[in-house]
Amino acid sequence: MKKKRNWILIAILTTICLIIVLGLFLFLKTDFFRTKRSAFLRYFDDIPEALSLLQENIYADYMTKKKTTAFIRTSNMSIQSSSNIADSKILDKIKLTIYEKNDALNEKMSADITISNVQDTLEKISLIRNKNRIGFSCDDITQGYIALENTDLKRIAKNFGIKDITLIPNQIKSFNIDKIFETTKVEKSKIQDCLNIMKNDVPTTAYKKEGRKKVKINEETYSTNAYSLTLDTSGSANLQISLLTKISQDSILMDYITSKCVLLNLNEEYTNINSLNELMKNKIEELKKDSSKAKPINMVVYEYKQKNIRTEITYGETKIIINHLKNENVEMSSIKINDKTIKITRNNAGYILQYKDDENSGFSLNIDYSQSGTIEDNNIKNKMTITQNSGIKNIVYVYEDQINFTNEIGKIEDFDGKNVGFINETSDDEMKQFFTDLKALINRIYVNKGASLGINLDPIFNM
Repeated sequence: MKKKRNWILIAILTTICLIIVLGLFLFLKTDFFRTKRSAFLRYFDDIPEALSLLQENIYADYMTKKKTTAFIRTSNMSIQSSSNIADSKILDKIKLTIYEKNDALNEKMSADITISNVQDTLEKISLIRNKNRIGFSCDDITQGYIALENTDLKRIAKNFGIKDITLIPNQIKSFNIDKIFETTKVEKSKIQDCLNIMKNDVPTTAYKKEGRKKVKINEETYSTNAYSLTLDTSGSANLQISLLTKISQDSILMDYITSKCVLLNLNEEYTNINSLNELMKNKIEELKKDSSKAKPINMVVYEYKQKNIRTEITYGETKIIINHLKNENVEMSSIKINDKTIKITRNNAGYILQYKDDENSGFSLNIDYSQSGTIEDNNIKNKMTITQNSGIKNIVYVYEDQINFTNEIGKIEDFDGKNVGFINETSDDEMKQFFTDLKALINRIYVNKGASLGINLDPIFNM
């Protein structure tokens, strides 16, 4: 009898242990015990991981070396194949070669670009950069150098004919991706406070479990669990007011945002704390007076094996889709805003960058980048295969270069003693007329050069 009781006790304890183990598994590895709110927020917090492949730069040492050591680059680009553009026998003979001297520490660079057809030179272009000034010379266009200073760029862009100059800065600063992703513990805590607003200020009824959903990424279908957050115009306005109020009243967050906007080369509205604060306050007042100014929000996160592989955000007529997949050998991130998509894939060979515009005749650009050699052996070589599609037109370029890091770089050309015209120094009317004449001249030369080779080219600029 005693033995029987022992077996019963063992059976009960075993059952309890199994229940505990199963419970821990369900809690840690699934969303069984999570509310719809907590499940959504868990995977919503994973969105920044989609940018992780940009942070983990496999060529970081090479990029650092280029910033600290002078180098000579020799490169060439040719056309590998084409369709519906011109006879491939003609295009295959066109080649572009570049000889560049670069001293990043002293902000100096000069390059000679030659475009040739077998033995015949079609065009020669010279580039010079000296600190804050950059210019080019081409005998078919000008007898001297056309140059500009890295300032007043918003005015220059407007006079060039760019309609929307909202995001164009007056000055472009060097792009530092490490600094963009740099976030202190205090800043992370402040960002978490903003996420807590979503957690605490949004009603529970706004969250929903959508159930099992099929998601297709890179031609492969995944069976996912979907969770959503939906807000009407009133709920959207309330959330925006809460977030903007929190951010505008927090000096650490304001400094964090404006410093990142500076690194991203956005204009002064976003890089200046006072102007950004004013923008936020105006938006808050607008939404308080009329909540219909806000647009409905719908956000859906798709979970696969406890990872967020897709996030869909719809704000009014704007739809954003963020995809992120990662395994041992390949990582892919993409973002689609309405009809435009940017996708980055990192594999053992290098990176693949893709851009697609479904609205603009299905235009797409694919860049397959790889690198060989080592810094220690000073034999770095870069290679890119560039594929461009536009409607029925297709062309594939191959670019290759070799980098030689050396302090014996020789003389780098500058503007001293040369005939130089600086665009910044002209009035608005003079600048507009100059750009009109320049674009017409470039179009004429480009089309005529193509015609001389038997190629029917479309003008570069729409006049």
